[in-house]
Amino acid sequence: MDFAADGGAVFASDAMVRPDGTPVPRPRLDKQTTGVDPAYRLYETQDGWVQVAALKPEQWDALCTTLGVDPSLDRSTAEAQLDLRFRTRTAVSWSYHLDDAGVPNEIAIDPKGGDLMLFDADNERLGLVADYEHPIMGAMRQFGNTIDFSETSSRPHRPPPRIGEDTQEILAWLRLDDARMADLKDRGVVNWPDESYAGAW
Repeated sequence: MDFAADGGAVFASDAMVRPDGTPVPRPRLDKQTTGVDPAYRLYETQDGWVQVAALKPEQWDALCTTLGVDPSLDRSTAEAQLDLRFRTRTAVSWSYHLDDAGVPNEIAIDPKGGDLMLFDADNERLGLVADYEHPIMGAMRQFGNTIDFSETSSRPHRPPPRIGEDTQEILAWLRLDDARMADLKDRGVVNWPDESYAGAW
């Protein structure tokens, strides 16, 4: 089977058939287009939305219990009560309670143009952000070490390179002498920053 067919099978997997050949019904969005089931949908809170994915029976029980709803109620009645209860607190507050109860959930957060992540104390402590002094931009903060290797340091060690900044180093590694490099630059084949700001590093 080729990759396209494999991909098609994955994305159509919710429309497969049972072993006896009967089709598995595809999930349908509810009237409010907030989800496909009371246990798998968005709920509105005081200040935003929380996504709940209580797909296991014990997660459904924990969801209902956390919000003070009887989990033995029929789904439509329980959903209506959950909908009302979620509106009594903020999304963050409910998310903390659901986390404690073991109910999978997510909330949407305004990243404030990236500032929320880049100036988060936990992200700083974990090395997920890095500070640089850039020769043109000045002080910069960007995402830092987002991948960990067990035996190799992956901490950023310098600012993002300017266009062509490493060209001379690469050409030297390829054993081109200064005259050949200059010829390539004069002909527009390669380029590197002017010497005027090389010293700013």
